[in-house]
Amino acid sequence: MTRGRLIWPNKVAIARLDLAAMEADADHRFGTPPARVEADPIIIDAQVETSSGLADDRQRLRPSGDDPAVEVRLVLHYQDLEDLGLLDANNVAVFGPSDRLVALYNQDDELLTTYPPATDRKALYCVKARDQGHGLSSTSRNLLILEFAARDAGTNRVS
Repeated sequence: MTRGRLIWPNKVAIARLDLAAMEADADHRFGTPPARVEADPIIIDAQVETSSGLADDRQRLRPSGDDPAVEVRLVLHYQDLEDLGLLDANNVAVFGPSDRLVALYNQDDELLTTYPPATDRKALYCVKARDQGHGLSSTSRNLLILEFAARDAGTNRVS
């Protein structure tokens, strides 16, 4: 049974926040937060929507307070995540809040855009990850939506 596909995929590089490496580096005696450590970027197919296509998000009222404006939204297909082994032991995608968007490539692996590094205040970090759509012909989830916004680097993964 088919699970659909991405319509206009590009390739993106995402650097995951490496919590295990940060924990190993942490000095708990002084209560200081550990330095941010990222794993090597993972390259995966994704549909990319930029802020110009997300105007409806900026116009919504947000009663909950601090809600960063989304600059890039990625749509990833669960079949790709499964094929690349990017699901954890609980079958949950390894991508999530505090992961950083590194680069955008076309399908021929040509670099289209690099995004600011973690040391830059304009770096794009994942602020929201959610499952979307179970398809008309499938009982399996199809899509993972990752939303990225410019914000200060986080050292915690909070969902």
